[in-house]
Amino acid sequence: MQIKLKDTLEVIAKYAFYASDYPVILSIENHCSLEGQRKMAQYIRSILGDLLHTEFDPLQQELPSPAKLKKKILIKVPFCSPNNTGPRARAPCRTSGEAVCSTRSK
Repeated sequence: MQIKLKDTLEVIAKYAFYASDYPVILSIENHCSLEGQRKMAQYIRSILGDLLHTEFDPLQQELPSPAKLKKKILIKVPFCSPNNTGPRARAPCRTSGEAVCSTRSK
C-alpha cells in the first residue's frame, strides 16, 4: 500500500494540534533522489506553511522550550551527502507524480 506524502501532510496540518498545542516532530526517513527531496520540501513548505518552525539560530546555546514551540511542527531528518553517492546513496523516488511513503500490509 502506498500513501501519498501530500495526503499525509494535509492530514498532519489539519489534526496536528487537535489534542495538544505542544510541538509535533516529524521524523523523515528519506530515500529520495535530490529531485525527489526538492519535491518533498515543496510539499512540506506549501502544505505546512506557518506551522513549520523555521527560525534557527546556529549560535544559540539552548534549544527553545516546548512551551515556546506550541503549535509548531519541527522536521527531523538525518544528514546525508549532497552528492548522493557511496554505499548509503538514496534510491530515486517518484518525481513524475507525487512523492509517496510506502507501508507494508501484514
